[in-house]
Formats: sequence, structure tokens, C-alpha cells
Amino acid sequence: MRPLKRLEQWLRGVVPRRRRYAIKGAWRDLRSRLRAVVDRTGGRVDRTARNAAWGHAIRADHHDAVPSIVVLLSDPAERAGCAAELAGEWCRVADPHDYVPRAGEWVHAPASADGMLSRAELRSVHLSLACEPTDLVVVSRSIQPLPTVAVASLRHNVVVRAGGYGWLAGTCCWRGRVSGRVVRLLGFRPVADGETSIDALLGTRCSLAGQRFQASALARRSPDTAAPTPAAAGAWSHPPAAAAPATKHPTVLVLPAMFAVGGVERNTVEVLRKLQDRYRFVVATTEPHEPSRGALHAQLHGLCEAVYDLGEIADASRHAELLAVLHATHRFDCVWIVNGSPWLSRNLEVVRRTFADCAIVDQQVYDTEHGWISCYQDPAIASFDCHVAINARIADAFVTRFGISPARVELVYHAIDADRWEAVAADEPRKARSRDRLGKPHGAAIYGFVGRLTEQKQPLDFLD
Repeated sequence: MRPLKRLEQWLRGVVPRRRRYAIKGAWRDLRSRLRAVVDRTGGRVDRTARNAAWGHAIRADHHDAVPSIVVLLSDPAERAGCAAELAGEWCRVADPHDYVPRAGEWVHAPASADGMLSRAELRSVHLSLACEPTDLVVVSRSIQPLPTVAVASLRHNVVVRAGGYGWLAGTCCWRGRVSGRVVRLLGFRPVADGETSIDALLGTRCSLAGQRFQASALARRSPDTAAPTPAAAGAWSHPPAAAAPATKHPTVLVLPAMFAVGGVERNTVEVLRKLQDRYRFVVATTEPHEPSRGALHAQLHGLCEAVYDLGEIADASRHAELLAVLHATHRFDCVWIVNGSPWLSRNLEVVRRTFADCAIVDQQVYDTEHGWISCYQDPAIASFDCHVAINARIADAFVTRFGISPARVELVYHAIDADRWEAVAADEPRKARSRDRLGKPHGAAIYGFVGRLTEQKQPLDFLD
């Protein structure tokens, strides 16, 4: 009996049905690769190497293995360049023609290096897999929730368990239940990837639960026709990898709830812009994206080393672990809390314990009566090293209502780049064009209000 047939019979008797079909897909792909090796060597193939390959195919779908991402690139020059950029224990680069699955591996196989996921995106996918090792991760560059996804192509935006690589390459179907997660990573620049549905992307109907999805099976796909129409060339460009600074600057973790369109986020951008030559910044948000709030990730381009959207990477129950991993990776010297969040309000003590060796600067209070000032009854708040007040009333509330030492309270008004405003004010032709566009007479005083139309912002008081 042929060895491959014996292996198939063994799989039928031992492996649970729901995993058997996925492993068979990898087995069929390996069989075709082994036959290609036999053809190239005139029928001579090392039996030990062949048996080892079969063993790797079986172990590759083990759910408890530590995840590792393999980037498969055919071009030797692209492999060499990516290997230098992606060096690390969690990722490696390989030739798709020689690739043999290993335990705990997931595969990213773009058509070329130009369209592959960036290092930051791959790192976020790796963290997501470490928390929840799903069969499939789709990176969507859109703020829209499921079923909408924005991808350049299937191969460029997907990371699959090694056992499903045959399906991704178009050599076989993927039988059995397939679980997946969509991770919305907005990146640093505006996105031109085409939007489609997760059903259209995978070619089957999926059941949805939040950002997770499940499919009963995935049909064999054609590499040429199964993917959506790619975005225009050059529409998506990754930021270059940040060069290691000549001088070691302190590394600051910036911790907002989300990086939505708002005053807190704009103020944060201005602070990062002014301090980028003295500090290194990493931004980690805790709440999932909300389309109604928008996003300002593009304004962080060039100001920070990385952005981690923890609410997209994993469930809130895993955020403490993710922050510990980020601390071990980046070695933070300081944590700057720029806004409160539901997760933070429930985990103040966890944050203090995770960053016990860091200074924590808290700036989550923007009102003396409403908002996150209600969390200041928590004893963990008293352990923070510095409390930033944006006006005198908040500074007084810190001291008189909550008993915080005045030595740990800093009065820091919102950042305003006066030079930028003065440059605009001096641009008379621009001001004239704006008045013409708004239909306002030249020389008349014009007042504007920028903010949410809520009672907290007091727009009517401004008019009075």
C-alpha cells in the first residue's frame, strides 16, 4: 500500500472530523509538492525528508502551539529585503516552492512584496493569533464593521493557518468549519483598498459575531479571479521602518480610548509633533473603531513608532496581557493616559501593576462634573505619578475633592501651535477665498464654533 494512502487511513481513524478535512487539504498540497520534487530529481527523493514533511503537515494544525507567521515570497531579492525587515522570533520569510508547514504556523502569501502587509500590521495579526488562534485573519483597511471589508486582494490581506495554505494558493478546497477574525487596521495613510463583503471575499456565506466569522467550508479558488479588483497601483503605501535613533530617547506609551476625530486626539497630535525629537512614542487604543466617530490615524504618520488598536486585535479580556507584551517589546519609560475609556475605568489597578516600573501621567479628566472624573474615587488613581489638569478648576478639584498632593498636579493648557495659526491669519488671499466661498462680506468679523453640539460644550453660552 502506498505510504500516502496509509497516512490518509490513519487520519480517518484518529483525527476528529472537524480537523480532518483541513489537514487533508494540507496533505494534498504536500503530495503535489513531493511529486514535483520527485520529477525534478528523476525519481530520487530522500525518504527521511519526505516522512518529516508528512509529520510537519499533521502537527501544523495543532491549536495550542505558539503562533508564528511565515511570509512566502517567490522573488529572492524580495525575500532578502523582507527577511531583514521582519527579523524576529514571531516571523520568518520563506520560498513558497520549498515551504513545509511547521507546528503553530500561519501563512501570509502575497503575490509580491509591494502588496504585502506591513511589519506593524503583521505584528498586530500575530498578537491577535496569540490571543485567539483562528484559522483565518483578514486585515481590513476600513473603519466599517462586518460584513464590509476593505482589501487590495485576498492574498495581500489574509493570513491563514498553515493547513489552509493549499486553499489560499488555489490548489485545493478547505473543508470543515473555518473560523476567522477581521482586524481593522487603518494604518498611517488614507486607504484606497476596494470595499466588498466578507461573503464575496471568501466565496461563501459566513455567520458573523462581532468581528468574528465562521464558514462551513471554503471552495477551491482561482488565484486569478477569486480576489476583488485590486486598488490602483501605489494607492496604499506603508510607512518606512523607523530607523533606530542615534541617542536613546525615552519611550512613551500613549494610551487613548480610540483615535477618533476629536479635540483630545488633535491635542495629542500637536503634543507628539512638538516632542518627537526628544521622545519615542507608541500609541495603543483600547476601544474598537466606530464609524460614526471617524479616525485620525493618518495624522500619526511620522510621529510614532507603531499604533496598536487593541480593541481590534483581541477582546477586552485580553488587553492586560497585550499591554504586558507591548511593554516587554518596547520597554516603555512612561505611560501617558490621554483619555479615559470603559476598559481603563475597570482596570486602573491592572494598569498600575503592569507598568509598575514606569511613570504614569494621567490626563483623562476634561470636566469637573462629567466624564472620567467619576473614576477618581478609585484608590488606584492615587498611585499614578502625575495628574494633568487642563484648567485651574480641574486642578483645584484634584487637590480639594480627591486629596491629590499639589506636587503631583500639573496645570497644562491645551496645545496650540501659534506659528501655524499666525501663518494662516497672515495669508490674505486665502482669507479672501474663504469669505467668497462662504458668501461673507470682506472686512466683517466672522466667529466659528468647532466641537460637538452638546450641552457640555456650551455652544449657546458662546453665542450669548
